[in-house]
Amino acid sequence: MLSAKRLFVATAVALLVAAALAAGLAWHRYRANTPQDYTLADAPLAAPLAVNAPPRFALVLGSGGHRGHAHIGVLKVLEAEAIRPDLVVGASVGALVGALYGAGIGARDIERRALELDHEDLKEFTLSRYGFLSGEGMQRFVNDTVAGRPIEALDIPFAAVATEIPSGAPVAFTRGNTGLAVRASAAIPGVFLPVKSRGRLYADGDVARPLPARTARSLGASIVVAVDVSADPAGAPFEEIPPEWVKEGIMRRVMIEAEAGAADLILRPKLPYYAPRTREYKLLAIAKGEEAAREALPRLRALLATSSR
Repeated sequence: MLSAKRLFVATAVALLVAAALAAGLAWHRYRANTPQDYTLADAPLAAPLAVNAPPRFALVLGSGGHRGHAHIGVLKVLEAEAIRPDLVVGASVGALVGALYGAGIGARDIERRALELDHEDLKEFTLSRYGFLSGEGMQRFVNDTVAGRPIEALDIPFAAVATEIPSGAPVAFTRGNTGLAVRASAAIPGVFLPVKSRGRLYADGDVARPLPARTARSLGASIVVAVDVSADPAGAPFEEIPPEWVKEGIMRRVMIEAEAGAADLILRPKLPYYAPRTREYKLLAIAKGEEAAREALPRLRALLATSSR
């Protein structure tokens, strides 16, 4: 019969061996878990818009994470003023909001869904060197909300901008699985797994075009109005911002300014630098979006009036 000491040692060794095996298995899964190629017929495509005439007025909704609630405020004002875009182009969170609006869901209904939605509902954890969230929850949410319609069947022509890996080229999905296109557009590197579709990898549109005004112009829009909800370092004391955030913010600002020339009007809601995931912040961002849209109404109406002559 084993002594208590020997039993303790044997148990400890067994536990260590089990832990090592589990760690080895986890490491193998971590290395082997790569994005699965989506090859079904509805795989997202970058193709000409399925419209009879070029769009006149394009609304561009930029990336910005939780700040994207401001997009809803902008949509509320446009809807109240009976101003309807002929094309919606979105990157990252802008693609998420844009897809719902393109599906004919009213701004107030989008607001209600956004306020009710728990951020955790969109999280599906995975173990991979590419990220720790699969993005499947977001894909499912979008497809359920748009009733399973592909992009080309939405009420308003829509494009979800993603970034092809490793080239870094922007890609505008205008046809195919709406949820998968939005998932690709919002696949933050290192957080969400990239999307593999038709043999190619795609990640967050924020990487290539955080405010894709040039994409809207390339799709034929004659008037481009963009909503920039990116973080503004001027909104917080410099010493309180992590250095890596400063670098990222500067790089993003350079890319956004490169897009500015393609936009006839840019709305910049006055949002705090930090964006907590709280209901209070959602309401604040929506209100700031409304405020920015109301201020821009005279200029927007002038643009629309000029182009209609």
